[in-house]
Amino acid sequence: MDEAERVVLIEEAVSPVVGDHGLELGDLEWRGLRPRGVLRLFVDKPGGIEVGDCERLSREIGDVLADAIDKANSFIWAFTVVYTLVIFAYILTSWIRMPYSPWLNRLQRFLYDVSEPYLRLFRRILPSMGPLDLSPWVATIVLWLVAGILMRVLNQFH
Repeated sequence: MDEAERVVLIEEAVSPVVGDHGLELGDLEWRGLRPRGVLRLFVDKPGGIEVGDCERLSREIGDVLADAIDKANSFIWAFTVVYTLVIFAYILTSWIRMPYSPWLNRLQRFLYDVSEPYLRLFRRILPSMGPLDLSPWVATIVLWLVAGILMRVLNQFH
């Protein structure tokens, strides 16, 4: 995501809050400095702005942006947990011989369709170990590492 797209997303999140305070957003400036960025808003209202207006607006925008980061972190964590469970369910159903049932067949097909494309990435890379398939282990470890990195990056903006 480039800076212009990031500014548009921030503006979409901030504009309702600015409007709720009876203010008008003149301009928005984002400087992505490490480890944290700086968000600068230029606001105005008829009759002028007081320091208290800026203070309330700053607190509420901080809460809105922090809430968005928390929701993104929660989504990443939940997705990682659910996808890990799907991978393990797929592995377990591939080991256990299930009786034929249309519902069980649909469940196994769903688990295959969801898990196999991701696992196939690792099966291409990992050497064959005979009957032992390490791709689910490696795929799960990589999934959790990427999720941890994403959450850590998001927390830098918190």
